[in-house]
Amino acid sequence: MQGAGNDFVVLDGMTRLPPVDEAFIRRLADRKFGVGCDQVLLLAPVEADDDEADFRYRIFNNTGEEIEQCGNGARCIARFAILKGYARGPLVRLRVKKGVISVVAESDSERMTVDMGAAKLDYADIPFDPEGLVRRRVGGMMQYGIWRSDVGEYLWLCVVNLGNPHAVIFVDGSVDDVPVGELGPFVQNCGHFSEGVNVGFVEVLDERRARIRVYERGSGETLACGTGTCAAYIAGRLQGRFDEETAFYARGGELLCRSITTLESVTLSGNASVVFEGAFPISDA
Repeated sequence: MQGAGNDFVVLDGMTRLPPVDEAFIRRLADRKFGVGCDQVLLLAPVEADDDEADFRYRIFNNTGEEIEQCGNGARCIARFAILKGYARGPLVRLRVKKGVISVVAESDSERMTVDMGAAKLDYADIPFDPEGLVRRRVGGMMQYGIWRSDVGEYLWLCVVNLGNPHAVIFVDGSVDDVPVGELGPFVQNCGHFSEGVNVGFVEVLDERRARIRVYERGSGETLACGTGTCAAYIAGRLQGRFDEETAFYARGGELLCRSITTLESVTLSGNASVVFEGAFPISDA
């Protein structure tokens, strides 16, 4: 499946759980020797006493490690549950590592909307250590400067956790001109993010439109990142850059963020499309 070009292998674990060890995930996600994807998603039953969620939703980067959240993946796995007849209606509640999120199908189309909940901005929740960084406040959001000795200037970023950690960088000019493959690892290896970080680069077109590129932990640059898009929206909204509804144009397609009255609940809308179905051997034999 894919959502705005962010592509996934979705595993059906409702009746039988497949292996999700690192070796199997890496083999499955390999674009030359496996199926190939940005992340592997697993749909599984919840515990018998879980009254808050309908399904368990687990996410693995293509390098094998399990991660906390993926907004584009949430829309895809919820639609998968609907298409397979596991879900009883258009509302699908998914238990992730750190809570429960809800996804709603919009009529009979591929379009799905996920409520990503509230963002975390405290250092410990991201987690982020600002020690030694210069700071400046823009609107209601703090920015942190990392010195780039190669160009002799600061790289300014905002930090947001939306189920997983994000650094958001607003750029001057076109996001196409940003050396994402260099700056993404530069921020990830700066030593201030103990659990790693996804790095988003945002070009603001106006209050209702923006362009975005994201360099993700483990996956590198992807065609879209749902949590990264929401993190960019939250950072921009707090700085007065965005409206209550803002469209983000990723390289893989359009994603829409909304927060009508409060940032305590941010929704993400976009497609959730089936590319193909098939069987993959569990053993190497």
